Amino acid sequence: MSADKSNEYSLIITPPEEGALAAWNALAQFMENLGVVHKDAPMDLASRVLTNGEAVDNAIKQVKEDKKAVYLKGPGITPSDKQMFATIAQLEKNNALNFKLNDKGQEAELNNKVAELRSKHQPKLSEENMAGFTAAVKSVLKKIGSPNARWRDVLEVTLERGVSDALAERSTYKPAVWSKDTQFEILAMPASKENTLDGKINGGVMKIIYTAPDGTKQEVSEKLGEGSSLRLFTTSSKQVVDFLDNNKEKISQAKQIMHGAKATVIAGYDVALNKMLSDKLHALGASGKIASYALEKDKVGNIVKNEVGAPQLATGFLIDNVHAILANKAPSEATVMISLNQSYSQSVKEFWELVKAGGGFKAPANSSIIRLSATKDHYKPFEFKGGKVQVMDGAGKEALSKDLGDDNALITVLDRDRMKQSIKNVFEDAKISGKTVIFGFDDNEYYKTARDDVAEIGKNYPSVKAEVLKSSEAAAKYFTGGLKDTVLVSSNIMGDFYTDIELAGKGTSYSVGTLGDGRKAVELGTGGTAPDLLAKWKEEGVLQFNPMAFVEGLSYGVKYSGELMQRDGADKTLANTMAQSLEKALYSTTDNGIILPISKGAFTMNAGAKETKVSTHTFIKSVELETLKELKGKHPAATEGAIKKAESDLQKMIAYDTAVFAILASDKAQSWKASNKVYNEAREAAGKIDPFNPNYDLGFALEENITAEKLLVLQAEKTKMLKAA
Repeated sequence: MSADKSNEYSLIITPPEEGALAAWNALAQFMENLGVVHKDAPMDLASRVLTNGEAVDNAIKQVKEDKKAVYLKGPGITPSDKQMFATIAQLEKNNALNFKLNDKGQEAELNNKVAELRSKHQPKLSEENMAGFTAAVKSVLKKIGSPNARWRDVLEVTLERGVSDALAERSTYKPAVWSKDTQFEILAMPASKENTLDGKINGGVMKIIYTAPDGTKQEVSEKLGEGSSLRLFTTSSKQVVDFLDNNKEKISQAKQIMHGAKATVIAGYDVALNKMLSDKLHALGASGKIASYALEKDKVGNIVKNEVGAPQLATGFLIDNVHAILANKAPSEATVMISLNQSYSQSVKEFWELVKAGGGFKAPANSSIIRLSATKDHYKPFEFKGGKVQVMDGAGKEALSKDLGDDNALITVLDRDRMKQSIKNVFEDAKISGKTVIFGFDDNEYYKTARDDVAEIGKNYPSVKAEVLKSSEAAAKYFTGGLKDTVLVSSNIMGDFYTDIELAGKGTSYSVGTLGDGRKAVELGTGGTAPDLLAKWKEEGVLQFNPMAFVEGLSYGVKYSGELMQRDGADKTLANTMAQSLEKALYSTTDNGIILPISKGAFTMNAGAKETKVSTHTFIKSVELETLKELKGKHPAATEGAIKKAESDLQKMIAYDTAVFAILASDKAQSWKASNKVYNEAREAAGKIDPFNPNYDLGFALEENITAEKLLVLQAEKTKMLKAA
């Protein structure tokens, strides 16, 4: 971003994968043409198998060494089971299955285990042996694999999510209409002395000692800021049964039942709660009322039932899903949501009561939500099931302890050092932006330290208007108050819920993290399930990944590079101009009616424009053209010749997409897709296409007047040549 290489500001990128990577590659070429310096943070296939925590971990080393860089994290880095099997096999065949971890002891243990499995299965002898080997390796990896959200912990960031005003203005989305008469109620299992214990960590260390029912002991220690909060949640079958028995009349009167769970990283805890709820609802004769989308189904769509005939609640259906559903459509019949997680259930109940009382949603303008990932709401030292747990602090004092009996348990901690840094970052940003801040921290013992820190840090920022409310009150005010220029700040877990309430058609259009040194990190949003879209592209000949969040994220990345320039006293004018031009170009594209199939009907258009369905690459070409128009006279790359070439390329690409979509809507669709699949798989087998860095260009020359009929003829010729070869 600077002609002077010694004063070069750059973007460091952890590339996405599959269909998302194909979209990114098209955007990357355009960036290079504009002179936007971007460097790929290496993400080898072994890191990819280990999920993005390891990939981002490696990238952060590069980011921390380069103080003039803004970090862009690509989406879709955690692979599916099928992709993991394929990747492990590919690495093994190439003698490259060797894992690198920051924990060298764990790295050696993992690679030794892989060597043992290699000796046992002899994977190169047959495909059957390889399948057994990859399954065994995956089983080992699963035990150490990092959750997808680990990047925030690695970066030590606060995460801001919001909707660009340009997107919100053009969205055709209408939020659900709520009123005080909406038929919806939440049965929330309350926190009590019986199921919730609080503690404080002094001396900077938390030591957890767990004695299992068989007498074996496990210990784990972690450094924490002085005065960090600690909470132990326990849940027993008796508590669940008593709670549901106390509410059986309301359950009986309900026409529909939803369940609001939260994925913790302790699968046993989540599954245990769901089973308790499922069994009791079945015993009450209420199983038939459970919403179909909240039930587990097998591959052919049948509801999965347990040994007593109770339908199994879907562990993948979470409170996040409930929020998205309710924000889109208010219940039209008597609906009860049941939540057994006392860590948040009461707050969720209060939130929806306030939404009803407040008359429903009014989308905030120029506002966003900050999720403080300083909270370790998913902390997992081990799975607690029965036995005894004891927590000691660095001063050698007991913070809390409990004999669990048959209870399932979960520990969360609030690291005070990271919380203070996060709160300071919020105030710093608000001082610059002039936005109002609403902190959503409950008034219980666990969040008291956070409330105290807001009050103390806020004294240093007299110009910032800020208030602290209970989590439910803060969120309800944000979503129903018709606010503008406001930031809602929530804990990790509550912020996770609130960012899934979609009020602008496509939900959050950007995610921006703030690093400890004040620099920004941008998480590029997804545009669909990348592996599925890649498989479709291979067959259909058009990629349908939605790159809008990519372009939005890129514009933010360039903008934040401008902020670094300003910090160092360099000229930020060109960076700011490019950032603004990229975002304007993105929405000029939708204004002109050029959209992805997934976005059909989602945006308003200019008068006289008609909707034109295009592929990912064509959409990006339109953004390129509109950006060049915006930059004309302001950037050396935006010449008249470059604009005319982009216009010509765009027309040819639209003609091609139109022809392909016509084929896909015709009786020729199946033969078209079958031929493309055979053709591309043959190219993959020959090594001409790398599925991990894909480019399924079908090899047809672009023409302005290409037709569906001509494409079918060309494909027939291509297939004939392939068979002959």
